This record gives sequence, structure tokens and C-alpha cells, in this order.
Amino acid sequence: MSGKGVVVKVEYHTVGMFYTVRGKRISDIRSLKNMQSKIMSVTNAKWKWHAVFTFSPESFEVYFGKHGELGTALTDCFNKLRNKFWGFKYFWKYEEGTMIFCKTCDKKVYFTRDKEREGWVFCNVCKSPIKGGEWPHYHVLFDFINRTIKCKKDDLDKRLKKIRSFKGKVLRKMEYVSAKGVAMVEVDFIVKRFKEIDLKKLIHPKSWDKMDWKKWFATQYGYAMNKGKSRIELLLGYYFFKKWGNGIAHAREIMHYMNLEEYVKKDFYKYTESKYLKPNAKKWYNSLNVDFDPEGEVQGEWEKVLETVGMFPVGEALYMVMASKDEMVDYYNSIGKVGAYIYKRVIDDIKNRMVDEEGLIKDEYLVQKTLREKY
Repeated sequence: MSGKGVVVKVEYHTVGMFYTVRGKRISDIRSLKNMQSKIMSVTNAKWKWHAVFTFSPESFEVYFGKHGELGTALTDCFNKLRNKFWGFKYFWKYEEGTMIFCKTCDKKVYFTRDKEREGWVFCNVCKSPIKGGEWPHYHVLFDFINRTIKCKKDDLDKRLKKIRSFKGKVLRKMEYVSAKGVAMVEVDFIVKRFKEIDLKKLIHPKSWDKMDWKKWFATQYGYAMNKGKSRIELLLGYYFFKKWGNGIAHAREIMHYMNLEEYVKKDFYKYTESKYLKPNAKKWYNSLNVDFDPEGEVQGEWEKVLETVGMFPVGEALYMVMASKDEMVDYYNSIGKVGAYIYKRVIDDIKNRMVDEEGLIKDEYLVQKTLREKY
């Protein structure tokens, strides 16, 4: 279906004084901003590790081709990690790529995966083979070091034995009564940072000292993805790979707060398509043992200031939004969001109304004409 004849609802923002088209992207942008704020407002964890778990073609077929869901794969992985890192915390975000740059077409195009060659796709326009194209994957933040656990008061001795088995140091114990009237205890404790030998024993518990680690590290540093990584990062990435079991896994250590901010802005505030997911599937989530600063959560209610202008052809809607670009960007910048990013997503959302099922923009001429008239 081409974009010709398609109409979209254009709305006017009465505070920012700009036109916009609300679509799936706008609600996702709000969700992403909420997620970003929640990550940075965690009070009982220090995010020390950033990992990427990518689905292989085989696991892709199992979890998406048949079921259209992703929860089982990640849950299985976390359960395996929980057996070794009791009380660890995590925050994950799902992501998938749907477009890639085709040199033949000289533009971004939708693609079809090459089932014969992993890491390759075909351009949907000219059918040229292209190296790349992101498989569905997760970005995950981990805290294995600093932990908070809550338990019934009668279970405290058993929990403390567990902590000591981790060589953990108890920092604080606080007693309280739960909403159900049960006597509870909250315990904060800390475990020392990973060492190489600890991770080697995790990877190969019975034969870690028999493995040629010098050769293993040399092989790992031969891969472009591993350039600049520390030995600890390589080892933990390999441990994740074994526990993930559904494709490739990589790990990076988060060295300081600014490093965390960089990851959050780059990977946890990036819009993703979700054509492989079931409707209303979660795109991000966190472990239940994470506490948040209540004042750090976003209370976005900006939709209430939008008034419907009317239904317009796609080209006209595109022109109306572009005409008030500066107002839109300035408004979202003024309330702490990334105005240019939101503007781009609204424009992309309008353009996507012109995309047919094969990924061809049949009204590309209309888009270019509108751009020329505006600029």
C-alpha cells in the first residue's frame, strides 16, 4: 500500500506552539525518557557492567519466528547467573534493527536476512547482499558487586551464611514490619571486584588451570569487536556467552558515572522497532530488587496540551510539522528532553506512513518536493 491517499491526524501543541503527529514513536520516546530517568535514579545499586546479548539465527527462529516473544530466553539466562551471583541487579532494554545503508541504492533500506550466511542481509529494493543488519538483541546493565537483600527475620542467619559464602561484608542491617505484618530484615552487603582467576574458575570450574589462557586471549584480541577491551571484560563476556546460550555476548566495564551516562544516552535512549514482538510486549525492564528515588521518576502529562487540527494528506502533514520545527525543538529542549531527536522521530513517523509492505517509499518524490519547498 503506498502513501497516496493516506491521511494522518495532525495536532497542535498549545504550549510549545507547534504541529505534531502522534504515533507509536511519540509514546516510545516518553517511555525511553522514563527508562533513562529510572536507571539514573536507582538508590541501591552501582551499575558496573554493560553487556549486549544478541540472538543467533537459530535462537531467533525459536523465540521470534514461532512465539514472537523474548522473555523466556532472558529469564533462563538470569536464573543461571542468579545461582552464582545471589542478589545481583540488572536493567535491560530490547532492541532490533530494521534498516541498513545500501551502497547500491545510496540510502537506508529495509532488509531480509540471509539464512545461509550469518551477519549478512539482502537489500529489499535491489536485492544486493550487505554485510551487517542487527539481529534482535538486549542491552543490559548489571551490578554484581553492591547488593541489598530483604528477607524474613527468621531467615536472617541462613541469608548471612550465604553472604559469607560470597566473601561479602555486611554494611547495614535494618529491621521493619512488612505490609502483611511479617517481621523483615533488609541487609546491605558488598563483594569485592572480579579478579581474573575468579572468572576463569566460573567459566571452567574443574579445568580452569589446564586451559591455555595465553592462546585464548590472543584469539579473542584477534576479533575487531575486542580491540581495547580489558582481560576482565573478555572473560566476563565469555562467561555471559556460555550462560546466554542464544548467540553472541559482549561485556564492557563501566568505569565511572560519566561512563554510565554515556551508555544510557547512547544505548538506553535509542528508539527501536519491534516488528518481531507480540503487541504490548515489554521493551525494557529491571530486577525486582532495585529501589528508586521516588522524585527521580518522570511524570509526563504533555499529551493533554495537544489539540486536534484535523486529518491531512501525508505530504501536507509533513510540511506542517516541518514549518514549526524550531518551536518543537526549543520546547522539548526547555523541558529537559532532546528536541532534535524527538523532531526527527516525528518526521520519520510521518514518512513511514508512505512505506509499503516491501519497504519501498513510493511517495519519495513527494517527500523530496516538500523538503525543497521548505528549504
